[in-house]
Amino acid sequence: MASRSFRRLRDSPWTAHFYGAHAAVESFESRACIKLAKRGIGGFPTLSIQHLIDILRDQLDDAPNLNQKRLVMMEENAFRILKNIGVTTKEAYDAAPLGTGFVKNVEGLPNYKIENYRVLYLKSNCWHEGASSEIIDAIHCGGPVYGWFAYDDSFQDAKGEIYRVPSAPSTMISPIVRTHALLLYGYGAQGRTGLFDYQNNWGPEYHNGGRGIMESANIIGTIVPDVTFAGIAF
Repeated sequence: MASRSFRRLRDSPWTAHFYGAHAAVESFESRACIKLAKRGIGGFPTLSIQHLIDILRDQLDDAPNLNQKRLVMMEENAFRILKNIGVTTKEAYDAAPLGTGFVKNVEGLPNYKIENYRVLYLKSNCWHEGASSEIIDAIHCGGPVYGWFAYDDSFQDAKGEIYRVPSAPSTMISPIVRTHALLLYGYGAQGRTGLFDYQNNWGPEYHNGGRGIMESANIIGTIVPDVTFAGIAF
């Protein structure tokens, strides 16, 4: 049985409908910071995760049918927004006046966009070694990537051990096995290429200061933001 605090976190706006907005923004931010640092061009602003969540909520409300609502809730949709619309800084979004619907009035504020994104892997029933090496290459060359994975209630208690969901990812329709998004920022723990380091957004009281290790068998998909200077609006 999940603890009450875990249920509250899982049902919060940060993970409701599994938008994965936090991991989408954080992977974009992380890779932008790394790319700019390599070129000696200072830092990158903290972007507003709430802004992206509010855009997704508006899209969900405006969707005319169930099929369109499902498209809005797909993990890839947050990256379509980051490419086509972008997201403003946390400081600017928090200071903006209220607008209609969920989204605040951010007209005239600069939005930060990715140039594109790559989906490396999507189907849980056809994992192969090539997909694992692609994710490793993406992390090695550009920094953290967005990953979504299968988990159950035991994930909240994962500490020093390597996490693997007891049920196979192919049974995700089960109420016991769910999906969640986080940052995959490292690989090769204990000399095993099939292990990935993750950073979650539930806070430092979970895992090891909010971080841990999971097996590649958990991973359903990864999305890599393609951050270039042309895709960042300063």
